[in-house]
Amino acid sequence: MSGILLPGQDKKPTAGGGIELPKGFARRREEPEATPASEMAPAAPEPSTAPETPQPPRRGRPGEELLFPPTAAQVQCPNCGARYAVPIFTIIDLGVNPELGPALLGGQINVAMCPQCGAGGPLSAPLMVHDPSHDFLAVYVPPTGIDDVQRQRIIGDLT
Repeated sequence: MSGILLPGQDKKPTAGGGIELPKGFARRREEPEATPASEMAPAAPEPSTAPETPQPPRRGRPGEELLFPPTAAQVQCPNCGARYAVPIFTIIDLGVNPELGPALLGGQINVAMCPQCGAGGPLSAPLMVHDPSHDFLAVYVPPTGIDDVQRQRIIGDLT
């Protein structure tokens, strides 16, 4: 059956006869219906018997711990000559650090912006991106005039 409801048909199409999606894509997940607050019983907090262990101090921005932190590189602005440090990512694992996804898709990763004059642009740095939720692994090597052997060596160094 095609899954199309025709005039005069009593049955609705079966859920199994749909479009087959490629691996990594899924149907929209149904959100559970919200229950009114009056129906929900307040849950009493359970006392914890395990002693709390002190957490090690976090580095970087609060709430952000990167599996592969960026390295700092000194860049000289071609416009005004000012020297400044920029973070360069070589590996981004979106399974561990999904907060980097919007910056990656927005073109804000491995980009230099001069604090003096505002001039900037993309940096010529290789980048490996891993997204386990979509079984995706890619390596981007910027076109810098290198031959295939050097490009393969760069990819091998990232893995």
